Amino acid sequence: MLSLNKLLEMAKTDPEKQRILDKAISFFYCERNKDIENFIKNGSRGYDSNAVMLEEKGITRTYFLIDEDSFQETNEILDRAINIIERSQKLVGGRIIIVECENKDSLLEFYEEHGFESLQVNNSNGLLQLIRNYYKWKKFKVLW
Repeated sequence: MLSLNKLLEMAKTDPEKQRILDKAISFFYCERNKDIENFIKNGSRGYDSNAVMLEEKGITRTYFLIDEDSFQETNEILDRAINIIERSQKLVGGRIIIVECENKDSLLEFYEEHGFESLQVNNSNGLLQLIRNYYKWKKFKVLW
């Protein structure tokens, strides 16, 4: 798993790594979901990539899962992502996880099985936003 944030940091000090990152972004391909491909490859507001823009502003975190030898199950990918978020929450705090996905029954069902609840539809892109309360899911009780 590669963090886009880590790749951007390395590229700032090494022109060769910047060239590799630019090439990787330009060659990124996602047959199953063109929106993901567009998010990685296409930009706005002076950025070559929306993923890079949102990463640099600290709004989102993007990770690349590279596994040429075997197919990774969706559950495994989500578990790995949530594990990263939980480690971060222990360091800096936080109570919720928000994800966006296409408004499809199969995706809604998948996220609900993992403790997410429907929040709203993002009017700017039509994606469904789901929320997961970290403490509710972990069944922690907060005593005051």
